[in-house]
Amino acid sequence: MIKGNVRTYGMLERSSVLRPLGWRSSVAKILMKFGLNIRHVARVNPKCMYCGFLEAEFFPFATRADFNVRKLPEDVRWRFYSRSIGQCQHCGLVQDYSHLTENEIRSFLSAQGSNKDNSVSEEAYHTFPVPADYVESFNKNYFSIRTERWKSVLPDLSKLEDVLFFRPFFGASIDFVKEYSRAKCSALEISEVARKTVELKHPDVEFLNGNIHGLIFGDFVEVRKWDALFCFHTLCHSVDIRKMLQIMKSLVREGGFIVFSHETIFKPTNPFHNAFFDEDWFVELLQKNFSKVERVPFCEEKPSQAIACMTNDASACDYVAWV
Repeated sequence: MIKGNVRTYGMLERSSVLRPLGWRSSVAKILMKFGLNIRHVARVNPKCMYCGFLEAEFFPFATRADFNVRKLPEDVRWRFYSRSIGQCQHCGLVQDYSHLTENEIRSFLSAQGSNKDNSVSEEAYHTFPVPADYVESFNKNYFSIRTERWKSVLPDLSKLEDVLFFRPFFGASIDFVKEYSRAKCSALEISEVARKTVELKHPDVEFLNGNIHGLIFGDFVEVRKWDALFCFHTLCHSVDIRKMLQIMKSLVREGGFIVFSHETIFKPTNPFHNAFFDEDWFVELLQKNFSKVERVPFCEEKPSQAIACMTNDASACDYVAWV
């Protein structure tokens, strides 16, 4: 059994990104004394998304989405106004119990497409080409240290022949692989602006038909394998962790590896974040599913509090999992 870390409880209670309920908080506390929590009586998904257990401890707070939810389809919009975040009492996973179901995600993607640019507040994702100074700053903040740290853990990259990227953003991870190998690179991205940026810089990168936003599906599943997968900030968006992790593992050849980046994060203001992994929970999850797991700490100079609070040394950690 995977047990949640006490640190996560504290983060849920103290997080600076949460908006207090005001007078509702006092009402909620009174109700909770009698075993009730008015915020979560009507939770949509009663079972834990990982282990299926029905019992959970909920936290009485509301969150304000960091983008305009009016841009979303009306039938799912309300789900992003109020979240039902709780901790499973069996496996310890902190999660949103009002996340979209698999059918709802497919319906949402059918209506909106897999392009996340319409549901982010940053202006850089609303225009193309992206301002050069933004791309430079983004790659410096998230990848300049990270790629150097990868060198200390990853094997001889010159032996890689096929590499897959989940969310390459503006291409820094692809730059890294191309610097040390002649591997054929494939990718999936949930930002149309990011995809166009990569295509402009690396026209030889093959963007696959499929989806990685909440669910993984597409023509590439079960028909191709890669030597390595660089996965950035994807599993925390999942609505079915077991299934998504199983598919990721199936995409990599035996002896290959997956680099997980930016997965241990607590940011409830992003309504697409469904699983809130702390480091202990995430590492044990990987150890149960892979032959070896290596920790790569201090991948960013100044990680946000949303990331620092979820790791044991307050650093931005990556994890390399060997198939």
